[in-house]
Amino acid sequence: MADRGQRHHGAHSTLFVLLVVGSIAALVLAVVGRAAEVSKVPIAQTSTIGGQTVGIADAQAVVPAETTADEGAAKASSPETSSETPVAEAPSDPTEAELDEAREKLEREEALSTPEAVAEREASRYAYTDLLPEQAEALLRERFAAQLAQIDADPSRVLSDVVLEEITSPTEALVSIEGEKALLESSVPLRAPDDGIGMTKVDLGLEETEGRFAPRNSLVDVSLPKSAADRIQVGGIGLNVATERAATSVARPFGEEDLYLPEVAEDTGLLLSPITGGVEVSALVLSRRSPEQLSFEVAMPAGARLLPSPEGGAEVVDVAQGKVLATISAPHALDAQGTDIPVALSVKGNSVVLELAHRSMDIAYPAFIDPEIEENWWGFADTSKLNYWSWQWSGVGPEDYIGWRSCIVKCWGSGLYVRSRSNFTYPAGSYGRWWFVPQGSTTYLRRVIF
Repeated sequence: MADRGQRHHGAHSTLFVLLVVGSIAALVLAVVGRAAEVSKVPIAQTSTIGGQTVGIADAQAVVPAETTADEGAAKASSPETSSETPVAEAPSDPTEAELDEAREKLEREEALSTPEAVAEREASRYAYTDLLPEQAEALLRERFAAQLAQIDADPSRVLSDVVLEEITSPTEALVSIEGEKALLESSVPLRAPDDGIGMTKVDLGLEETEGRFAPRNSLVDVSLPKSAADRIQVGGIGLNVATERAATSVARPFGEEDLYLPEVAEDTGLLLSPITGGVEVSALVLSRRSPEQLSFEVAMPAGARLLPSPEGGAEVVDVAQGKVLATISAPHALDAQGTDIPVALSVKGNSVVLELAHRSMDIAYPAFIDPEIEENWWGFADTSKLNYWSWQWSGVGPEDYIGWRSCIVKCWGSGLYVRSRSNFTYPAGSYGRWWFVPQGSTTYLRRVIF
């Protein structure tokens, strides 16, 4: 990948991913059941996400199954359960990883409470007001490099420096990367139809056409505006910035694949980043003068509605077919010191509204917010990659931890599902887990639901 400052200049303040139906299914690890009874996600091994190696923990008691009426009656009439009081198991000693996590959390809390860290937060409140566009862009690259790297880890953006030598399947090829041969296995198609040419490599580099910008060859139709007053279009779904200053915010190329819209609101900028399924829309909150609400009007096909989702996000739903066309995840926000800060997303008519009450918070500016707007990929899934995962259990029977490559009770699409039993005491050290061996040096987990 080229240096972000030259090619992938991305910003991630209010990070929206706007995606359309009919693209590629991400890997979903869905834990089904009541959230209050979930413990850990059942995967082992490591993977590399956004250039960082991540350890994935084994599952202990995963999500319990629902108890049927017959099972409940059997339990109530059993002499063993009615006459004996269950004996609580002694708590197990914390693992080394848990101890390390606790130490890191304590060290971080101590670092944030130092006089220097407190003074930095206080000084930042109005330090970045009225910035020139190039100053805001530089600040974004400096303070949120890790978040920008996550955008660049998108499977289609990774292809920018890849030469396809020999195609073996829609998602597999022999490639050259900086002159070295390698086998590439992707969760998304490597090529897309190119008008008048046929199938060519996916290329998200932006070109200016008819007063707008568009990727050279994307998997979904994406059209980006020259001004924040115009619509961000992804397939049949559009997004408009609902602010008074939108008309004066003119798009600036931010490397080869992104656009930056400065001052869409007071001390607030947006970054538009094409990705596999559409666009990430990211906002940068620069100071205490920035608004605490940012509204986006959603344009939808006829017959579609914008509805809140149970997870704290939103969905674009085709009412007649009962089909989800796009989803907006619950947002996540952090400040310039890397501290998570509370943020909410609400649905008001045909608009989604980000609410960040930052003026009353003790935070370091600028702030970065990242909900995702994501299309429903399931109809275009390459589920063969799920076969790289193997289901394992220990300390119990095969019916006590269940692992399927299809839905259990509730469905989030193609992926790996796990479930455990209710009204059952699991022995200490027992587990059920999906076990994955990375295929090559880098594995990208596009979507994980806990």
